[in-house]
Amino acid sequence: MNPGKFHTLLAFSGMFGVVLSPINPLRPWNLPANIRRRQKNLKGSPRMSLRRSLLLTVFISAFALTACETLGLEESSDMAEQNAPPATTMVSGSMAPVVQPMAPMTINNPMTTSQTLVGRQISQLRNDLNTLLSDVNGYAATQNDLRNRNQSMATSYYNIIGEINAKLQTGTTPGNPRLVQRWQDASNALDQFAATSSEMNGLSSRIGSSASMANYLLDATRATYSLSGAVEEDHQSLRTLEDDVQRSVISIQRAYNDLTQDVGRQNAYVASERRNLQTLSLAIARGEVYGQNLGNLAAANMMGGMGVSAPTTSVTSENLPTGVLGRLPAGATPAAAPAAKTPFVIVRFDRADVDYGQPLYQAMSQALEKNPMGSFEVVAVSPRGSGTKQTLAGTTARSKAEDVMRTMSEMGVPADRMQLTTATNPNSGSPEVHIFLR
Repeated sequence: MNPGKFHTLLAFSGMFGVVLSPINPLRPWNLPANIRRRQKNLKGSPRMSLRRSLLLTVFISAFALTACETLGLEESSDMAEQNAPPATTMVSGSMAPVVQPMAPMTINNPMTTSQTLVGRQISQLRNDLNTLLSDVNGYAATQNDLRNRNQSMATSYYNIIGEINAKLQTGTTPGNPRLVQRWQDASNALDQFAATSSEMNGLSSRIGSSASMANYLLDATRATYSLSGAVEEDHQSLRTLEDDVQRSVISIQRAYNDLTQDVGRQNAYVASERRNLQTLSLAIARGEVYGQNLGNLAAANMMGGMGVSAPTTSVTSENLPTGVLGRLPAGATPAAAPAAKTPFVIVRFDRADVDYGQPLYQAMSQALEKNPMGSFEVVAVSPRGSGTKQTLAGTTARSKAEDVMRTMSEMGVPADRMQLTTATNPNSGSPEVHIFLR
């Protein structure tokens, strides 16, 4: 006997002045002393008194055992609840979104049709629906496979990009061949990711055709109500079929919408990452750390609710390195720039190999944060001279301005948002490039 149950039995028995032994509760020497004394003092019928005591003991034992079983069950239930393992919640740590598998589409209400003309029509519609759902289930499996593949490829791509950025952050040589190779690996991974877009587009077309077929079956099912020669069972089967077709229409349309959204997100993702790879290529070539593509940055600022109107003041570059970027000198008069505005970037080419990439990127980022829809006027400023010297200085300044525009393009600024003009500055001793935000 369970020790816990026996202790409970003792408690119940003690209420009636009886102690029960697990060995043999009916033995007289196991009875309490008061019962034994009572039996000894009884006159005339000791056997009858003993029999009554034993009957009372049996009754109490049965009652106590029943109570123990009930308490034991409740105790076991409580212990089971306390010892049950806690429920676990799976949390995905992957950067890619968790793919939820699509449930297969099935017919929940199989039916039996009559041999009437309407019954045969219902059977044909039912067969067409089953064929359609079989095709759609195959499309759903293909879609889930594509999603899983894309998630795996996106994770691999981001791992490579993170490795490159970490190396650039700690410092490296310009054009490091190892980083160039890793950049190529990232580009190949993105190409593989983009290759599934054509598969997804083809799958979207097939699911769209299935959606059209489902709508046709729904119209044909409803039109069958008007056919003559049907029995009551036919219309009952027809209502069941109509419910199944309607559920299928909703499920197929939902699958089509989900896939269309997947295609749109993937195309936008690939286009954005190609621009980021372009900027990353420039960062590797210069051995510097850049952020995301400036075109993506402008789009993110627009979508984030930042201002899209022209700023009242231009972005300055007072905190940028002296000799590379600065304010427009007082004597400069760019021909195409408004007199009331000053450039937010000035690059002075007063020495060979001016490293302007990082400060230019920072200044452009600040400008696009203030005005994501802004355009840029790049002014080639040359020292004022005469004759051949002036012509040569103008050509050199224009060439430097074109280099700056090319760098801006690699950073993500669209070509249609840049304009090149020329100007002279009598106070300048070297070619300069001034950039205005318009």
